This record gives sequence, C-alpha cells and structure tokens, in this order.
Amino acid sequence: MAVAIVTDSTACLSAELAAGGGIRIVPLRVVLGNRAADEATDDDNATDDRGAADEPSASHKPGPVGEPGRAGEPGGAREPGLAARSRVMRDPGGAGDGGGGDSAAWEPAECEDLADLAAAITVADVEAVLRAGGRVGTASPSPDRFAAAYAAAAAAGAESIVSVHVSARLSGTLNSASLAAATAPVPVRVVDSRTIGMGLGFAVLAAAGAAQAGRDADAVAAAAAGRTARLRSIFALDTPGYLQAGGRLERTPALPSSGLTVRPLLHIRDGRIVLLEKARTPAGAIGRLEQLAAEFAADQPVDLAVQYLGEVGRAAAFAARLAERIPGVRHIYLAAAGAVICAHTGPGMLGVVVAPY
Repeated sequence: MAVAIVTDSTACLSAELAAGGGIRIVPLRVVLGNRAADEATDDDNATDDRGAADEPSASHKPGPVGEPGRAGEPGGAREPGLAARSRVMRDPGGAGDGGGGDSAAWEPAECEDLADLAAAITVADVEAVLRAGGRVGTASPSPDRFAAAYAAAAAAGAESIVSVHVSARLSGTLNSASLAAATAPVPVRVVDSRTIGMGLGFAVLAAAGAAQAGRDADAVAAAAAGRTARLRSIFALDTPGYLQAGGRLERTPALPSSGLTVRPLLHIRDGRIVLLEKARTPAGAIGRLEQLAAEFAADQPVDLAVQYLGEVGRAAAFAARLAERIPGVRHIYLAAAGAVICAHTGPGMLGVVVAPY
C-alpha cells in the first residue's frame, strides 16, 4: 500500500529533505500588520546545501562538519544552490504561532482573506518587525489547504496518507488537518506529534522511512508517534516575553518577561512549552543546553538536531561540541527555524533535539 506523508512547515524540514522523503509540506501563515503570507519554506538562513534524502539509517556515514557526504549514499552531497532549513552535518561515528512589546500573538481567522500574499515571509521579515516593536501573528493553514495536499497525494497514487503535525496544544493546525481528513479521497491518519520544530521533523522522517519500507498506514503512524515519544527538545531564548505574550508560556514570578535578568531554558512536555530552568548569561544557557543534551543522550544511539535563529556560526559550533561530547551520535542536523517559530520565540533562539533510536 502506497502511504503518502504530509506535515506542516513548523517541522523545519528543507524542501530537499521533504522531496527526498516524498513528504508534502503545508506552510503556516505569518501576519505582519496588514500583510499576510505563507512562511518561507526555504529561506536565506541556510547553513549549507548538504541534505539527507530520507530518514538516516545506521549505515549512512556522511563526512565531518563542513564536508559533503560520500556520493551515492543516502543523504550525501547534492548540487549547491538550494537554500535549506535542515541538513545532515555529520555522523561522529564515521570518518568524520509571539508579538513584540505589549502586542500579543494572534491567530486571526480573517488572515486568509488578506490581499498581500505575493511573497513568502522570511525570518528576517519577522525579526525586523519584532525589533521595531511591531505586531506579528501566525495562523494555521485552512482545512482547504490540507484538502488540496491530500487530493494531490491521492492523484499521485497514494492509497492512504499519514499527516503528522505540530502539537495541538500549541497550534490549531491539527484541527485543520483533521477537518480535511474527513472528506479526503483516501484514508488519512492524523498524528499529533506533541512537539514542534525538528522534534516534529524527526517524527515525519521516521514516518517517511516506514512508508518507503512498504509499511501500512498504521505502522507508519506508529513510527512517527514512537520517535517523538522518545525524544527530548530543549531550547534557550534571549527573552521569554514573546512566548508569554502569545500565551504559549505561563507567566510566573520566577520568570519575568524581560531577558535582562535571566535566560530561560525551556523544553516541551506533554505537548506544551514549559520552563525547565534558568541561566544568568547567554553563555551559561548554552553550556547548560549542552550538558542537558549529553545527560539525556547518555551512551544510547541518537540523532541530534541543533535548531537556531540568528548566527549559523554559533549553532554550528554548538553542534560540533555536542558531537564531541555525545558518543552515541549517528547523525546531526543543523536546522534554521522558520518565520512562524521566530514569531513566537523572538530572535536568538538556540535549541537541541535529542532523538534516541
């Protein structure tokens, strides 16, 4: 049975990774004042042009950081020129929806009707508005967008579809997918990943790998749910204010909205973003992220994803340190977060997803 995979753009998967895994991506929408547009799925925040064509396997041995994988292997080097959000950096075992200021985040239903939809909105667009104190919002794709994706998958020969999405506790995207699934031309299994970013990305890649192995829809959905249930997603922010303004992080006396006094370390638990602990400085926050990732990974085989906003050099250096510290790492992805995540976290986010096998 041919099983197609559908997800949303908060999975931080590049077009290259998605195409290699036969994955269809439905973008979320960003609203900047009176301008509404889909977030860019391949923007200028690329790290490099080396990606994985499908779910990495234990035998895949890409080269060290900064070198392409060997030609002919899954996830090896590809022709340059495609901007990417997520890339396999290396295998250490081988040769090598938030507003600025007082503006709350919003998910306006009417944004689907706004006229300015010509150009996709990038992270740079969102950062510029946030730094100016402007208003930024996000909106889930409409059911019609998912219906079109399901119809296209069926027309391409899919006999069933597994649709894996951002946590229902963080977005209305899962509800839109479920509404569209009810009238799809083939059966659709909708899976709540209970996470976001490359946590969702790992679930989607696991689903794609199971589908390519010829598994049925139940097994493909189980592969996605099983991968996300085992992983841990931890990230640090410059300030918690954007998440708090959008209602995606509880306001508490222990966590003031200003980032001047603390740097919050957050993680995703039961589909929600919650405070894990606090650090006093940016360097302290990154050091603690590294320690927490290493402790969770221990000696078990894992994949890692470093997801970031801002300087790619900072993210790449962090990934390299993790590679040296965590002995069981098989693959590392460097994933630039998109405009929707930036809208809620604000600039400067750095995080790591540890995904055991």
